Amino acid sequence: MTTLPDTLWRRLRAALLTLAFAGLLASCGPGTGGTGVGPISFSTTLPLTGAASIAAASTPGCGGCTRADLRLEEGRVELLVPCGRFVSGSDWNPQAQMLLLSGSFESTAGGAPVAAQATLRLQFSREASDSEQVTVTVMSLGGANLVQPLVLQRQAASNEGGSCTR
Repeated sequence: MTTLPDTLWRRLRAALLTLAFAGLLASCGPGTGGTGVGPISFSTTLPLTGAASIAAASTPGCGGCTRADLRLEEGRVELLVPCGRFVSGSDWNPQAQMLLLSGSFESTAGGAPVAAQATLRLQFSREASDSEQVTVTVMSLGGANLVQPLVLQRQAASNEGGSCTR
C-alpha cells in the first residue's frame, strides 16, 4: 500500500522533471538571447583599379588584401576590409533589413594598429537571415565614413573563411 507522502513525493518528482525538461527545450529556440541563426558570411573582391584598392594593396599593414568579408554569428559581427577590422559583440536581429551595431574599428594602415569606437551600418536586400547581399558602411562616432559603402554578396557555407590573413 502506498502512503500519502510516497504519492506526494512521486508527483513532485514527476513535476520537477517535467519542468526541467521544458526549460531545456525552451532554452534552445530563437528568442532566448541569441539569433537562432547560424553563421552567415558575405564577401566581395574589391577592384584593383580604384585608388583606395591600389593604396590598400601597397600600404604597410594591409597585406595586399583586396577582399572585404562580413561574418554574422550569434552575439558577434566581424567585418574585415583592406587595412581594417570592425568587431561588435552585439546581438543582431535576423529579421531586420537594416542594422546599426556599435563596436570597435581597428585600422592597420601605416603599420601599427589604431583602434577606435565605431558604428557598422548593414543594409540588407531582404531580412538579414535570407538576404543575398548587404551594403556595409563603418562610421566613426563623429559620423565620418571609415569604410565607404561596399556591397557584399552572400557566401555558401562551403565558401566561408576565404578572407585575406589580417
